[in-house]
Amino acid sequence: MEILQRIFLWVLQTSLTASIAILIITLILKLFNNHIGVKFKHALWVIVLIRLIIPVISQNQINLFSIFTRNEQSTSQNKNTIQKRHSLPLNLSGLNQSNLNSTKRQPHYNNNIENKQVMYIKDKWQSIDKNKLVVNIYKAASCVWLLGLLIIASIFLLVLVKSKKKFKVLKTLDDTEVLTLIKECKKKADINIDIPIYVYDNFKSPCILGVLKPKIYIPQGLINMDNLKQFSYIILHELVHYKRKDLFYNSLSIVAVLIHWFNPLVWFAMNKMKLQRECACDACVLEILGEKETVDYGMTLINFSRKSLNLARYPQAAIFFETESQIEGRIKMITKFKKGSYKMSASAVLCCVLVGGLTLANGISVKAVGNNAIPAVTSNSTMSSAQKIQFLVDSQVKEYDNLAKAQTVAGFKFKVPDYMPAGYKAINYFQVEKISDNDNFLSISFNDKYNMPNIPIDRISFKVFHTNYTEVLKKVVDLDPQFEKDGGKVETSEQPMKLGEINGTSVTAKFFTPAQNSQGKDTQSVSKYFIWQDEGNWYSLEYSGIYQGIESVNLSQDEIEKIASSIKYPEEVKKLDYNTPGKSSDYEIYDKDDLKAAENVLGFKFKFPNSANKDIKISSAFVSKENKYFGIEYCKNNAVVGNLLQTKDYKQYQEARNTGYVTIAGLGGNLTKNKTQLLNIAGKQVFKYEYELKNSEGNKETVYIWSENGVCYKFDSSSSNKNGLSENELNELVNLVVGSSTFEQSEN
Repeated sequence: MEILQRIFLWVLQTSLTASIAILIITLILKLFNNHIGVKFKHALWVIVLIRLIIPVISQNQINLFSIFTRNEQSTSQNKNTIQKRHSLPLNLSGLNQSNLNSTKRQPHYNNNIENKQVMYIKDKWQSIDKNKLVVNIYKAASCVWLLGLLIIASIFLLVLVKSKKKFKVLKTLDDTEVLTLIKECKKKADINIDIPIYVYDNFKSPCILGVLKPKIYIPQGLINMDNLKQFSYIILHELVHYKRKDLFYNSLSIVAVLIHWFNPLVWFAMNKMKLQRECACDACVLEILGEKETVDYGMTLINFSRKSLNLARYPQAAIFFETESQIEGRIKMITKFKKGSYKMSASAVLCCVLVGGLTLANGISVKAVGNNAIPAVTSNSTMSSAQKIQFLVDSQVKEYDNLAKAQTVAGFKFKVPDYMPAGYKAINYFQVEKISDNDNFLSISFNDKYNMPNIPIDRISFKVFHTNYTEVLKKVVDLDPQFEKDGGKVETSEQPMKLGEINGTSVTAKFFTPAQNSQGKDTQSVSKYFIWQDEGNWYSLEYSGIYQGIESVNLSQDEIEKIASSIKYPEEVKKLDYNTPGKSSDYEIYDKDDLKAAENVLGFKFKFPNSANKDIKISSAFVSKENKYFGIEYCKNNAVVGNLLQTKDYKQYQEARNTGYVTIAGLGGNLTKNKTQLLNIAGKQVFKYEYELKNSEGNKETVYIWSENGVCYKFDSSSSNKNGLSENELNELVNLVVGSSTFEQSEN
């Protein structure tokens, strides 16, 4: 029994220390989530895993045994002392004989002393009982912990034994075409060992099991699927799990949960580790495939995660199956993937070593970190339709994270839904698109938890117009110019549609896209819209759609009616949240008010040089809240010809000034040092260098970097565009951006 209690003491102590580490790492990821790579995030949770399993005892441990031992010893002493006191006469030693002979005052005095001593004895016995209770609770807790461990372990073993019995009768895959595809995937993943593949329909999604002797199990339905490309993504994902040793980490996670099953923070940490493991695996797969296949890979994940979420059984014996939040996290990571992001930098490795040292050391020092205050955003519910805004960048489509500002730019008051099906919410920007110089319309998208930007999966599109029905119909079925260039066609049909008291029109649009090559297939997409009028405005709701063979959204008539009948002016909305500022890390600049807001975000004054050349215009200006920089994009003939970046922290400038060289990522991701040329432009010292663009044939990027008043500037122009700048135009633009003053000074 004593051995069990000592083991449980170690478990408690380890669990407590690991809980602190979990909270610290959770805080780190909360504060720096967008600045940390998925591989680094997974490494942080591996540190927690090690802390949970390896018995590192702190010098400042909470020794419950010593506490209980002292309590039991003091309890024994208290018993003896109290028994001795109780055997003596009550405290009358201070009274003389004359006092004893007094019959008036003595009884009262004796009763008072006796009551006090009785209360003292009672309190002492209560204290003894409490100590004994704590000791008994601790002993019982040790037994409960062991019982819980045995029960959970038995469940795992039972599942494992049953699975192994079923695995014995399985046959290996013999489909030649599929085996060839798998062989190609192994080659991509640089895996040389033989991994047997079995057909097993009890698993509804593919998985790889076995730490020492891995095997891949695939349901028959997946083998029979028509889309071999999606099949290859799935197989490659499982192979990468093996390559990354994820099966080993998963086994250790199960051991950690078995030992610390009573600690909810451990379950939380292991689930977070599972999520980061899947994200890191996705990143590794995308590193192999390349950025071009990010969308296809993401859509494959959406398809199979939808299916698996509706299933009662999961492919692994482990309890860490895919949850909705985990799938959402993976999809967000995929959308932000950039080539090379999977690799860990030297600084990331150093941070891991530092965090690991702090976590595994005898003592952990935790400093309080205050939450960054996010100012509340208020929206103005009134506006003047005659209000005119002078745009610095008059884009065809403008995106805002403030509904009141979007309403001002649109130029008319409108209503928005106050109801959406469960799980749907407004995304972090509202689009205002120009119809003409005087007319605009508003678009709001509502996405469920599995949204991927730029892919209309589970997206409900809501639009508002202040124009005639013909224009509404034209913009509802809006075509990308590239769609028509590629030979795409659209067919529309209309029919009346009444939902409750709302009379409207159902519009069906069929989009036909021809194959782009001999191996491709013609595709057809279908979208259905409900259009109705309310108080002078036209409203459109996309309620059904099939995008590249995948159902993007399908609302019932009851849901359509609920949405349409719920529309209210923004200030009257109570159920849905349209306050999205802060969710988007970047936002566009269109007018002077946006510039002033950008200055408050960045904390420095910046330039906004507009070219006098009528062919060269600012096509985009934007702010990155996370990275604290201001960017301007210049275009000529609708093609980007230059970019100006302004920030207070630009390491390349410091390197160029100190060494005359800059370090950049060259072809293949290798770091190279490029010599800079020191120029004098508009009275300022400017460093110029050139480098060859990735995946290009001789195209070069020309870069100018300089510093003014603590702000670093970088202007780059590429020779990859045939419609790019001439040498004279480039020199003019460089002189303009270098010689210009800040926006505030130019205004004065």
